[in-house]
Amino acid sequence: MSQIESSTCQMYPLPSNQRTLDLLSLFRERFGHEPEFLVRVPGRVNLIGEHVDYCGYGVCPMALEQDMLLAVSSCESSTSLKISNLDADTYGDYEDDLKN
Repeated sequence: MSQIESSTCQMYPLPSNQRTLDLLSLFRERFGHEPEFLVRVPGRVNLIGEHVDYCGYGVCPMALEQDMLLAVSSCESSTSLKISNLDADTYGDYEDDLKN
């Protein structure tokens, strides 16, 4: 997987698997345009436990195979945050005005 140059973070292309294609298709259907970028967020677990890292103790985080895949875009004419999930039957759409 090749790295894409960025001044703020490391970026890598996502694989063109069915999951990515389904996400892109849903995004186009719901929002009427292409996303500006995609983000993959790996899951993690703390092997030592929760609530100890912000108390100053050491933790041992470990990445998991499970992850979240996000398609992201901005809209200059709106101040709202809209979130949709591929599994709409389990997780309904969410919208909130970021001005408040």
